[in-house]
Amino acid sequence: MVKNQNENKILFTVIVVTIVVLAILFFNVVKKQTPAPYPEQREPSGETVLEKDAETTPQPESLIEEGLFLEVTSPVNGATVSDPILVVSGKTEPNAEVFINESELTADSQGNFSTTITLEEGENVVVITASDDDGNYAERELTVIHEPTD
Repeated sequence: MVKNQNENKILFTVIVVTIVVLAILFFNVVKKQTPAPYPEQREPSGETVLEKDAETTPQPESLIEEGLFLEVTSPVNGATVSDPILVVSGKTEPNAEVFINESELTADSQGNFSTTITLEEGENVVVITASDDDGNYAERELTVIHEPTD
């Protein structure tokens, strides 16, 4: 009987130690597989995105294309303008949907598009996106600096 109790105690101890070791291993594996949190993302506010930096140098036009032609004819990337009303125009596929920042329009039957946006003083980011019914798209990102005259 004493031998049976000792065997039960040993068996119980082995089971408890095994469970503890497995739990530690499990939590270490789960911890390593958990992805790092993503930086906080802001929702678009419906306004022109503005950021002013005293030491800003114009960057090359950003380009994303997935099978759709998109040419921005106005404005030129890095342009400095005095008028807060800016004409954004270009050419894409006929009847493609075009988004300029938060404005939506449709290209005409030749693919031409044009609209105006209002700039804030300083550096303005202008994002032009075009897409067609087949899921093709293209995107351009420009920087325009508005420096009003006194």
